[in-house]
Amino acid sequence: MQQEEEDDYFTAKKAFLETEDRLLKVRVRQNLLDGKLVQLFENVQKLTDIVQKTDNHNFQ
Repeated sequence: MQQEEEDDYFTAKKAFLETEDRLLKVRVRQNLLDGKLVQLFENVQKLTDIVQKTDNHNFQ
């Protein structure tokens, strides 16, 4: 009986560590994507400013 409990423990521990590893990879990927989204937003803002300045200049 004790052997089965130890086997169950090690199986659960292995599953936990594998899940923890996958979650770490997901978090790293999320942080990377977050940085890219911030850059994209900044670039869109810059382009919006350029277009608005161009439009305002054309109307004057």
